[in-house]
Amino acid sequence: MKVLVTGAGLLSHAIKTACQDRHDHEIIDSKPVWDLSQPRKSQMMMRAYSPDIVVHTARRRPDDEASSDVEYENTVMAASVIHHAAVAHVKKFVCFVPSGDDLTREMYVRHLEAARDQFGMRHTVYRLDPMYGPNDWFGAGADPISELTIDAKYDVTTEEVVSAAAEVCGFAGEVRFGSEERKMSRRKTDATFKKHLPGFPFTPPEEGVRLAAGWFLAASPNVRL
Repeated sequence: MKVLVTGAGLLSHAIKTACQDRHDHEIIDSKPVWDLSQPRKSQMMMRAYSPDIVVHTARRRPDDEASSDVEYENTVMAASVIHHAAVAHVKKFVCFVPSGDDLTREMYVRHLEAARDQFGMRHTVYRLDPMYGPNDWFGAGADPISELTIDAKYDVTTEEVVSAAAEVCGFAGEVRFGSEERKMSRRKTDATFKKHLPGFPFTPPEEGVRLAAGWFLAASPNVRL
C-alpha cells in the first residue's frame, strides 16, 4: 500500500519515522520534488505516484508580515491536494488542523465530504495540538515557548523550559520574562489523545527540549527561519 506524505516539517518527519518499519506500507516523501503551492503540481504528483493513502501535512507557517499570502497559499494547497487525490482514486485522505482553528476544519471537512460523495474517497481530519521537536520550524511566525504542549504529569514552567534550551544552546546572556510568563505552567492534558493511545510514551520535557535544541544547532544554518 502506497502512502504519500506531504510536507517537510516536524509532523511529516514523525509520521514517516513511525511508519518506516511497516513493511506493508511504502512511504513516499513528496517534498523534495513537488511545490504544492502550484495547483498543477498536485495533479502531476498524484499521477506520478498513484498513492492509496495521502497524509497531507504541508502548510506554510503564519507570518505577520505576509499573513494574506500565507492563508491564500495554504488554502490553495489544501484544496488542490484534496481534489486531485480524489480524482486519482485515492482510497483515504488524512489531514491535520491546528487546534482551535474551526474555520479551517470546516473548510477541509466540507471539501472532503464532497470528495467522498463524488469519488468515494474516505477521510480523517485530526485536530493537532501544538508540538515541538526535531525538524520543527523556528523563527518568523513561530512561538515555540508560548505554544508548547507537554503532558499534564510534568509540572514544568516556562522559565524551566527556557533555561533548559539556553543550557543546550550554550546561551549565557540575559533572558527576560513578562510578569506572569515566568512561572506559567506548560502542562496540557489531551483526553482524546490518551483515550486512543493510552500507552503512548510521552517524552519528558527536559529530553524534548534537548532533542529539539540539539537538532536546531546541528541543522543550522540550513534550518528554516
